[in-house]
This record gives sequence, structure tokens and C-alpha cells, in this order.
Amino acid sequence: MGNENHEACTTMSVGFTASDMQKSLAFYRDQLGFKLTESWPDEKAPMWMNLKLGDQSVMFGAAMKPEQAGDFCRGDERTTKFWTEKATAFQKNAPGVGVNVYIHVPDVDAYYTQVTKKKVNVSLPPKSQFYGLRDFVVTDPDGVFLSQRTVAGLAIIRAQMLHDGTKLALSAPGAGDIMLDVTSAGDLRPVTVHKWHGTGHDQGDEAAAWFSDVLTMPVRLMRAPAGLERAGSGDEPGRILYADSTALLVTSLSSLDELSARLLEKGADPLPMNRFRPNIVVTGWPEPHTEDRVRRMTVGTVEIGYGKRDIRCVVTTVDQLAGRRAGPEPLRTLADYRREPDGGVSFGMKAAVLKTGELFTGDEITVTEWL
Repeated sequence: MGNENHEACTTMSVGFTASDMQKSLAFYRDQLGFKLTESWPDEKAPMWMNLKLGDQSVMFGAAMKPEQAGDFCRGDERTTKFWTEKATAFQKNAPGVGVNVYIHVPDVDAYYTQVTKKKVNVSLPPKSQFYGLRDFVVTDPDGVFLSQRTVAGLAIIRAQMLHDGTKLALSAPGAGDIMLDVTSAGDLRPVTVHKWHGTGHDQGDEAAAWFSDVLTMPVRLMRAPAGLERAGSGDEPGRILYADSTALLVTSLSSLDELSARLLEKGADPLPMNRFRPNIVVTGWPEPHTEDRVRRMTVGTVEIGYGKRDIRCVVTTVDQLAGRRAGPEPLRTLADYRREPDGGVSFGMKAAVLKTGELFTGDEITVTEWL
């Protein structure tokens, strides 16, 4: 390559595969300020597009199913094989892993002010780095689920299903109340929960606008499609939808009393049970963490099976009324007496639903099998 004129190579284009072309177009054009310069076959439903900011170019190609590669490549066997492999890999892997794109602008702070006014999801604010650049980090939206691990503000949102599941009532301080129609007819969009990749029905622009306003970042609300049955994990894995690993979390009041006593010994304030966000709280068990030893139990007409001890994360440090992190507790104190052999600290039992039914506050609990 010694004779090539490399000085003539002044720009480079980055190409992405997009699971939602319109969402990517809106993000880069309407929020980051790029201009759409080319699209195919058209702007309304592009399969490919090119956007530019100054001399910087970003290209997008629509994600395809592996079986669509042949049509796209018009029968070219080698090209079809290549893009079939790419499409298969895209379905299996989380979006954006290992990819960082740097956009060069004349004034980083001015650009930061500009994009935050448009509710861009800023992961890291402007900072002068040791390697000489001043930069900030934003996240390109592509269907990845949000939790209080990264968005503590989710804690202040209250949701209630009404009218046999056809309505969703939402409220949050300062945002007012909203009543949404729950739909199974919304566009199917990609959804990623940790390493699992699937789809969900978009619940519409009104829901997206409300959540985006509360969380000050662009988000969409999804509903699991009919027939979705993800396998959970643990001794009794059961079936789940968009949950982390199991359908239920069981704790006991005696377990919280033990933690509260240890916090008071340290001069710290006791914490409410909502820090652990359980589905079922058991009263009447005198020994703390009795839930750890339950193999099977019934409550109401529901039968529940032991999945595993719940390894607690940073979400337990989020004040569920304020929607922000509030110090190292309870993780610091749990580390004194609830460390697990494989790492982490536990509080509560993750459980699977073995037999569906109804349960109500005050129902009697019967343990039918112990570990």
C-alpha cells in the first residue's frame, strides 16, 4: 500500500445495524443534530440511510431476520452466507456492546447543553479526561430494558392495572396521573433483558411521552406479547416475562426485624421493606430468614416453589419514595452476616409459581415442604 495517496482519505463513515430505523433517525437527526443526506428506498421506510454532522457520517442498515438475507443479497451465495451469519449474531447479542463512537464538535459544553434540552440519555456528563479530550457519553436507544440499577427515578412511578388488565393507571410526583389503554396491537419492537433478546408491543406515543418526561430521557413502554414464556432460573425456574430471573420474591417481617436491629446497633436508621420490593411478605415466622428453607408453600390458592436466595444489588440503596440513592445501606450491614459462598449478599427468596390462583393480604401460608 506504499504508493496509495492516503492524504486524499479525509473522512470515514461508521455503519450500524438498527433494530428500529425510525427511532435511530429521530435520535441522530432530531436530538443529536445530524442531517439526513441519503436514504433507500425512501425516508418514510428506509432500509439504509446516511446522516452527517459536518464531515462526520453515520450510516444505518435495517436489521433483518437470518432467513431474509437471501432476498436482500439477490441470490449471491457467498454474500447471503455472510449476512445470514451477521443477522444471526445480531439477534443473539446485546446492542452496542464494545462499540464507542466519538462525535467531534467545536464546543463540547455547548453541544451538551443543546442535546440535554432534547432529553438525550446522558450516561456520563462533560469531563476533561487525563488523555486530553473533554467529552461526555450518551446512549443510543435500541430496546434495552431499564431498571433502578441505572435509572433510580423509576422508583417514584406508581402503576396499577385496572378493568381486567385493559387499563394501566400511572402516577408520579410532579407528573400528574395518566390512564392508558393496554394494547396487544402495538408495533413489535426489540426488547433486551440482560442477555435475553425478544420483542414487545409498543404501548404508544402517549405512554412514551409520559415516561420520558418523568425520567428525563427518551424511553418506550413495552408489553410482553401473547404466548411469551421465558424460562426463569433456580431450583424451580418457572416461567417469566420481562422479570430478571423469577416471578416472585418472598421475604419475612422477622428478616427485616433482624436487619433493623443490626442497623440500630451501628447507629443507622432502620429501613422499610420497600427497599427490597417483595411480592409476598410473611408475618408470624419467629426465626429470621425462614424463607430460605421453604421448598414449597401455598398462599391462597397459589402454590409457590423455591428458586434461589435473592442476591441483592444496588437497587436496595434506592429510596423508593425519593427515587434516588441514599447511601450504602442495607448492603453494608448485610455483608456482615448474609454473605453467600458464591459471592454477594442475600435477602429474601426468589420463587416460581407452580400453580396459579388468587392470593390476598392476610391469607394463611402453609409450608408443604422444607429444604
